Amino acid sequence: MPIQLAQPQLRIHIREGVAVVGRHGAMSAAQPDPSDDQPDPVLAAHDADSLNDHGPQHARNRQVIDDPERFAYLTSFSIKKPASAYRDAAVEEAARLWLCTERKSAKRDEDALKFLANYLYSNGLYWGNVDPRRAMRRAAVDGWIEDGNFAATSARTYRAVLYQAGRVLYPSEYPRPLDKTAPRARPTAPASPELVRELYAIAAGLPQGSRLRLQFILDLTTQAGLRAPEILDLRGSDITPLILHSGETVAVVRIHRRGVVDRLFPVVCPVRSKRLLDRARDVGRGHMLPTPAGGRPEKYTIGNTFSYLKERGFPVTTVNALRNRWLVDMAATTLPTAALARLCGPSLFRSLAYQMDELPIYEADELASMLVAARRTR
Repeated sequence: MPIQLAQPQLRIHIREGVAVVGRHGAMSAAQPDPSDDQPDPVLAAHDADSLNDHGPQHARNRQVIDDPERFAYLTSFSIKKPASAYRDAAVEEAARLWLCTERKSAKRDEDALKFLANYLYSNGLYWGNVDPRRAMRRAAVDGWIEDGNFAATSARTYRAVLYQAGRVLYPSEYPRPLDKTAPRARPTAPASPELVRELYAIAAGLPQGSRLRLQFILDLTTQAGLRAPEILDLRGSDITPLILHSGETVAVVRIHRRGVVDRLFPVVCPVRSKRLLDRARDVGRGHMLPTPAGGRPEKYTIGNTFSYLKERGFPVTTVNALRNRWLVDMAATTLPTAALARLCGPSLFRSLAYQMDELPIYEADELASMLVAARRTR
């Protein structure tokens, strides 16, 4: 007789609300896993941190307080908002976020915490709860800054704080700040007035070609403040005569930068002014220091001039040192600040920030007398 096989039976198990279909033969039913009856602690979470828009995952991702002392310092501050759960939550969440950033100074921590807490507070009022994971999205941060109509400086400061905090939660949404590839170079000390006078005296005894080249470099740096590339680009047509009301003629140097006229500088020293005008007439539209073929001078032309002096045992300097001498001398004049800005360009004040030790020191009575005199001339 043929052997009859038992037909497999279809059974359905209900596990966690999902129907599980299985086929098995006639055998005793498997005992349910006792763990199946235990609720998932994550799915069953009902605390305040787990009942927001992000559910229990938010509670899992809260920042760990690994510096209790700094966290206590951050949460010791408050913001000028009505006392409420919103305000307290905004301060705490701001402290948790900022705790994950690099500590630079106590003052920066305080300023950043207050601003970040104010931002989270305003965002929480709009949505009904303080949620940093919603508030620190890049689109939300950029939109808030654009709608704020802040001044350019304030917007830059706010963006730096919010981006640094947002990078804690969403590093892929925020660009990394540019790292310094090298420390800022030390400022070049200005050449001494004695050295400038000595170089002029040395130039008088050099062969004609070397003499003219050194004199032009000294004239253009110490009288008009040209940089090395500006000297190499200068043409005879950039130096024009200007007749003053007194009948005196001075040379006006037109200084180009990035293809446009950056500034005009009159050279009022009669000897240097005449030398520049004579040279400008000789070269016409050509360069002031042309190559033998009449082209633009090579970039090492100025360096070769000083190397020529060094080989013969004479003291040397650099264009930067000569130009810084000119900047310091200009700052010590009685010209109005607006006139200095026109003559020297906007880089004057940035450059002088590194030369404060070279500027004259005025006592209080001297400053008061100058202010009184300036007030009378208004």
